[in-house]
Amino acid sequence: RHQAKFLWHYRKSLGRDQMLLSSLTALAIMAPGSFSSPGALFKRKGPRTNVSTTERLDAVYTPRLKVDSAYESWFQPTRVTLSNGELNPVLAEDALATRFRRQPVQKLAVQGA
Repeated sequence: RHQAKFLWHYRKSLGRDQMLLSSLTALAIMAPGSFSSPGALFKRKGPRTNVSTTERLDAVYTPRLKVDSAYESWFQPTRVTLSNGELNPVLAEDALATRFRRQPVQKLAVQGA
């Protein structure tokens, strides 16, 4: 709607090419993946889990350079909990040292009371 109003307002001062470019820019904002990677339009995407640790790597996240196997452990995920649900001892000291203070709840004054 915004783009349509813009085009109508500037219809006499903008040329055809300028109006087309403006519309393409608006479309690029609304669908960034389609414009930055047009080949992706025709590729079927796999199902998403929306959990970062279970997502498969796609072309965007595949490293371009080979990483030596000596550094493989650097790229392993850090597990916050163990398989039995206990806090990972490597992280326990740091996690348990964190103290959170609760903010006191302020009661709102009721109008007309």
